[in-house]
Amino acid sequence: MTPPDATVSAGRSFSIIWLIPLVAVLIGGWMVYQHWQNQGPLVTLTFQTADGIEAGKTALRARNVKVGRVESVSLNRNLDGVLVKARIDPAAAHLLRENTLFWVVRPRVDTAGITGLETLVSGAYIELRPGEGDKGKRRYAGLEQPPVTPPGTPGIRLTIFSKTGHSLSVGDSVTYHGHNVGRIEQATFDAAQGVIHYELFVRAPFDELVSTGSRFWNISGIDITTSTEGVKIRTGSLDTLLTGGIAFDVPEGWPEGESAKDGDSYQLYANEAAITEQHFRLYTEYLLQFEQSIRGLKPGAPVEFRGIRIGTVVGLSERHMGMMEDYSGQIPVLIRLEPGRLGQFDVASIQQQLTRWIREGMRASLKLGNLLTGALYVDLDIYPDAPKALLTETDGIQVIPVVSGGLERIEQRVVAVLDKIQALPIEPVLMNADQTFVEAQNTLRQLEATLKTVNKLAASEDVQKVAPGIVSTLAEIREAAQGLSPDSPLYHELKNAVQSLRDVLNKLEPVLDTLNDKPSALIFDKSAQPDLQPGAGQ
Repeated sequence: MTPPDATVSAGRSFSIIWLIPLVAVLIGGWMVYQHWQNQGPLVTLTFQTADGIEAGKTALRARNVKVGRVESVSLNRNLDGVLVKARIDPAAAHLLRENTLFWVVRPRVDTAGITGLETLVSGAYIELRPGEGDKGKRRYAGLEQPPVTPPGTPGIRLTIFSKTGHSLSVGDSVTYHGHNVGRIEQATFDAAQGVIHYELFVRAPFDELVSTGSRFWNISGIDITTSTEGVKIRTGSLDTLLTGGIAFDVPEGWPEGESAKDGDSYQLYANEAAITEQHFRLYTEYLLQFEQSIRGLKPGAPVEFRGIRIGTVVGLSERHMGMMEDYSGQIPVLIRLEPGRLGQFDVASIQQQLTRWIREGMRASLKLGNLLTGALYVDLDIYPDAPKALLTETDGIQVIPVVSGGLERIEQRVVAVLDKIQALPIEPVLMNADQTFVEAQNTLRQLEATLKTVNKLAASEDVQKVAPGIVSTLAEIREAAQGLSPDSPLYHELKNAVQSLRDVLNKLEPVLDTLNDKPSALIFDKSAQPDLQPGAGQ
């Protein structure tokens, strides 16, 4: 029997069993997509060091709210920094903008204070401060120091430059009339130009106080200056005294100018006084040649005309000292006359005026400005008795004639008086005085002899009867004569005594004439007088 033919039919090409892996693939893909979608953006941060940063542990925070976590930390290709990759939460992705800032929060002690103490327990973290600008940025340069001013704070940012180093740092105060109005945000040094740049931020509404006429100066610590005006001590607020700072203002009498714009640049002066000094940039130089010590005369000392400052001392001119072939002991000092201090801004006009003043007797001299410090200054004044002189010139610099001043001038006058006293004919006068003294002694001897005779006459009873008044006079003469001697204190009044004696002798002349005519008058009266009878008058 012939077997039947097999019937061939086409089988099914798809099995329902394959739906299971397909669904699994779709679910896995959806889960991957959901994970990627909910993962948030990955950002790359660059820092100089990874101190305190750990992969998988260090968090990113914004206002102390966790917004991400560090995924990896690695060195960059140049080995001069580190790359930190951090995942940002999707809900915080909108915080990533052009000016967003990142920095590591760790314990810090600086001029702004002590910060980050909470990280001693929780560990360091990366702070995110939202910025402004376009979205989508994924690479940022992390800050090594926390920003002083939050982004978006109203105010103005300025650049201050200086060629001299100051004790200033980031976070120091910016003050106006002693009030804190801002902070120093950044300090950089340009080695090519040798200039230090400080970035300042002045917050609103104080930014309206800054104008093109404003000047900035350093108020760090204590500023002590000694000059001819004495010792001056300047200090700022307690904040600037301890840490330092910058002050600004429009100097009195200066134009205020227009309001400052963001990014304007200003020069930083060493102190407030330096602002005024820099204002007198127009000057003309002159040379002074002193024949006295200039100890105490320092560069920067004032040059005054009758108490008004008109210039500044530059210092010793070493170039002119080297040019002196025949050194005569003169010390060349260079000074600057600044027309701006006299309200003039033309060098030619002050030169003409100075020439006229010198013809009238103007001279330069050194004077003591401060007894405590011994500081000297240059004084210009007109001396009418000074010899005529003109402006001379040495190596292209005009020379102002000088005179001795101060104590040296007084000393010269004293010496001149002593010279006049020495020139007096003292020796002939002394010889005449000696001769007069000898004659006076002879006169006294004769006077003593005469007085002895007078004493004898005065002691006579007859003389007493004849002239009672004469006896009284003779008694006075006797008493005066007892005090006369060559070494008597009254010897200097010898002339007056001789004159008095002459008067007395004139009074005695009638008596002597009577005795000369009638010697018996000493015994007998000129006319007989009745004898006195006791009780006759009763």
